[in-house]
Amino acid sequence: MSDVLGAPLSGATVVISRRMISEFHVPDIQERNARQPVVTVVTDGEGRFEAVVPTAVPLDLEASASEHATARRDHLFAGDDVELRLMAAAVLEGVLRLASDGSAVEGALVLGKDSRRVEQCRALTDIDGRFLFKDLQPGLLIVQITPRDAAAPPSKTIELREGERTWLELTLEPGVRIYGTVSDSYGGPIAGAEI
Repeated sequence: MSDVLGAPLSGATVVISRRMISEFHVPDIQERNARQPVVTVVTDGEGRFEAVVPTAVPLDLEASASEHATARRDHLFAGDDVELRLMAAAVLEGVLRLASDGSAVEGALVLGKDSRRVEQCRALTDIDGRFLFKDLQPGLLIVQITPRDAAAPPSKTIELREGERTWLELTLEPGVRIYGTVSDSYGGPIAGAEI
């Protein structure tokens, strides 16, 4: 494992996990991405790591170190030789406010995906409408906002730079509530339907 300059990175944490559900399409994204930890190791003075893992099982690897972007490799197998370069982390922080009165938008889901549409970060805004993501990979990040009580703005694409902090401030329009009823073919209500 190497750092930004190509020098060995000692003391990095390497987490090896396996997907709970593998090779099947599962509609629920949280269930589909659920992982079971297999082993956690720390790199030595030469940036090397070694771990005993199950054979013939696809594994995911995540390496992290202070002030570096987390690096991931998916679908590895026992015996694979892996080299990762951890770059200086990019940081994204921001705030969401209502256009009507400037008040904070609390509890909005902020989701970041890379250019391949793979989720990189997820958080809810705090009481002040703020969010913060550390240890992000530099590059393009597609930010999607899903507020509870305001209209969702269009996705925003941001370029994150290595070792830099990016600020995002968005003003959201008030939303309109939609009400309705879900019923079966006979007109009877269906409890617990997902909208």
